[in-house]
Amino acid sequence: MTKKFLIIGQGRIGKPLSLKLADTYAVHTVARSHHQYDNPTICLHQKDAAALQADELMGVTHLVIIIAPNKARATANHRQAYQESYWRICRHLADLAADSRWQYRLKQMLFVSSTAVYGENAGETINENTPAVPTTPIAQILLDSEKVLQQAFGKKAVIVRAAGIYHHASTRLIDQARQAYQHGVPSHHYTNRIFADDLVNVLYQIVLTDQPKPIYLACDGVSVSSFELLAFLATRLGFLPPVCMISPPTGKKIVPNIDTGLLQFANYQAGYDEIIKNLTVQHNKKVP
Repeated sequence: MTKKFLIIGQGRIGKPLSLKLADTYAVHTVARSHHQYDNPTICLHQKDAAALQADELMGVTHLVIIIAPNKARATANHRQAYQESYWRICRHLADLAADSRWQYRLKQMLFVSSTAVYGENAGETINENTPAVPTTPIAQILLDSEKVLQQAFGKKAVIVRAAGIYHHASTRLIDQARQAYQHGVPSHHYTNRIFADDLVNVLYQIVLTDQPKPIYLACDGVSVSSFELLAFLATRLGFLPPVCMISPPTGKKIVPNIDTGLLQFANYQAGYDEIIKNLTVQHNKKVP
């Protein structure tokens, strides 16, 4: 069967994935804003994904949802923004699943969610068998969105729970590292992450897998405390070392079930070295 991909969301993950797939397969994309592609074979549907009709899904074999809430709405009302993006789109697609004219050709419905659905916050270890028990309204919306797709698409539904996506322009932790000598950093708050480029490659592998797992935990597998990470950045950038605030364990340690051996940035050191290199090139000087 000829593969036809429909990628909903053309942000930092969705667009590179679309371009990577379009080298070999037919790719359609859905986004509210206009996008231009180096590959002219990609067909953009510029619209709200919650307005898709069954006729537009004919022939689709792989449907991928990689979205984020509207930034302005998220600032005003975080919960409502997630409700109007994740839940609304997943609910709409689940309703369309009743139309067998397109559903019978669908092989995979992939949804990029978040490890935020795990409510643990005392340094616990989380793996693919850990039950998801959200403790925040946002996490509950994400889990509800996962469930509505699982109920509508059954074994075709594939959930990818990503942790701490960061990228070449991520500077938030660098800014924190600059001030950490003043504000202090908890000693045992555990964090997890995956570089955006690696997540694109992970998703590429999953959508081309004939027998995917129902749940993937996507991160580099190197859980690290905020203190250790900020201390690393401070050393790399010549900042004053952070002040360590002794604290009980918080956060969580995610055990991925992806092939971490294929990651380009296998740990936070490699990832942030790449970010620092990129910033240095962009500014043609060392990061201040």
